[in-house]
Amino acid sequence: MMSTILGFSSILIFSLVYFLDLNLLHKIDEAILNSFAAGIGVVYIFIHMLPQLAHGQAVLMDSYYDINLLGSSFAIYIVALIGFIFFYLFDQILVYTDQLPTKVYEKTMERSIYWANVFFVVAYNIMIGYVVGSYNLNSISYQLIFLLAYFIHFVALKWGIYHVSPALYNDRARYPIALGLFIGYFIALFFNISENIFIIIEALITGAMILMVFKHELPNEKDSRNTAFLVGIILSLFLFLLL
Repeated sequence: MMSTILGFSSILIFSLVYFLDLNLLHKIDEAILNSFAAGIGVVYIFIHMLPQLAHGQAVLMDSYYDINLLGSSFAIYIVALIGFIFFYLFDQILVYTDQLPTKVYEKTMERSIYWANVFFVVAYNIMIGYVVGSYNLNSISYQLIFLLAYFIHFVALKWGIYHVSPALYNDRARYPIALGLFIGYFIALFFNISENIFIIIEALITGAMILMVFKHELPNEKDSRNTAFLVGIILSLFLFLLL
C-alpha cells in the first residue's frame, strides 16, 4: 500500500513539472542549480542505473540463454545503447524543429514535425510511468533520490520541447505529455507484464537518462560550480547509504 501511495505521489509530482513556470527557476543561480542537479544525476546513474543494467543482463541471459542476441553477455547494454541513440536523434530533431522559420506551426509539415516530437515525449513518459508503477518504493530515502533525480530529468526534458514553441506547448502539448506518465503508471498497476519487458524498458530509459545528464544537465567548465556539484553528489550518496 505504501509503495502504491509513494509511486502515485511521484507521478503526480513529475506531471506537475510540465505545468511549472520555468521562470521560477531563473530566480536561482542557473550554474548552481545545474551543478547540483548534475551531481544527483551522476550518482543516480552510477549507483542505481548501471547496477540495474547488470542485474537485467543476468536475468536476460537466464531467460534467453539459447537465443544468440538476447542471450548474449551484452544484450542489455545494446538495449541501453539503443535508448541513448534514439534520444540523441530526438534531440537532433528538436534542434531542427527549433530552426524552422516559423513559431506558429500553421503548415501541415511543421505541425507534423512538432507533434512527432510531442508523441516521442509522451511515449517516453509512458515508459517512465510504467517503471515507477513497477518499483517497490517502500524506502523513504530511495524515494527522495528517485524524486530528485527524475524531477531534474523532467525539467531538462520539458525545456527541450517547451522552448521550441512556448505558446503551442502551453496551449496543447503539455496535457498529453503529462498524461503519458499516468497511462504508464496505471498500466503497471493493473496489468502484469513480464520482468523481461520491464528490464528492457528500464534499460532504454537508462540510455536516455545517461545522454540527458551528460549532455544537458552536466554544466561545462565555464558554468560549473564545484561546491554545488559536490553537495549534490554527497547528498545522493548519503541517501543511498540510508537504504
